[in-house]
Amino acid sequence: MARARGRAGTEATEINSPRVGRFRPAITTGALLAGGQRLGDFEILGEHMDLLLPEGIAGEVTEILLADKVENVEYGQPLILLAPLRMDGSGSATGDGVKDKGATSKGREVKAPTAGVFYRRATPGAPAYVEVGSRIKIGQTIGLVEIMKCFNPVRYEGAGLPGEATVLEIRAEDSSEVVLDQVLFVVE
Repeated sequence: MARARGRAGTEATEINSPRVGRFRPAITTGALLAGGQRLGDFEILGEHMDLLLPEGIAGEVTEILLADKVENVEYGQPLILLAPLRMDGSGSATGDGVKDKGATSKGREVKAPTAGVFYRRATPGAPAYVEVGSRIKIGQTIGLVEIMKCFNPVRYEGAGLPGEATVLEIRAEDSSEVVLDQVLFVVE
């Protein structure tokens, strides 16, 4: 469910809740989105599903209209505001935001495999799995995400990745809550 509305003198597209349920956004302010892309996790009576941006809509996320990371929402409640994409001289969309397929101008993104609490080390006194500048290899554990006392490894793996990489950025704090597909590391 989407509708256009003016906000602060500009036209924006408001994305509204399609039903009563619980919503956890999987995007950040500044992300560039197009129809069919995942906005977050929507839960209805214990059943989880992806909430997708309706086809034919595109824009830059200017605001996520939720107080908390997970929130009970009502039918029609505004969730997200999208500003129209601006086109540069070459006909490409401009704006700050995520790039396709996990690539950034500096490297590739490693994302959270699930929502939960992110840990950079195996135990409180142990050294971190990786630091900025660490060399990593395919299959190597570089963090953990805990949900309901179950620890899920964050591994450097996936199609199209080189066999080794260097950690350029760590974007999540140790012991912080993360959402599904949140960027945890940037590697090169």
